[in-house]
Amino acid sequence: MNEAYLRLIDWKNVRWQNRAHFFAVSAQLMRRILVDFAREKQYLKRGGDARRVSLDEAEAFPAERDTDFSRAGRRR
Repeated sequence: MNEAYLRLIDWKNVRWQNRAHFFAVSAQLMRRILVDFAREKQYLKRGGDARRVSLDEAEAFPAERDTDFSRAGRRR
């Protein structure tokens, strides 16, 4: 966890009470990093990087999809 180490060394005025305190803070920090990573991945998975288009803009685009639904539901 390089990112966790980089975040820990930024804390200059921390007075570690004991070894357990250090490990507890480290564990919480690593968990936050992993949660942030998972959220970002979910964001991208759900189309978070897609360009948002207003309804007015969308109306201006011609329909590019095949709208022939006569074959829908038929097996090949």
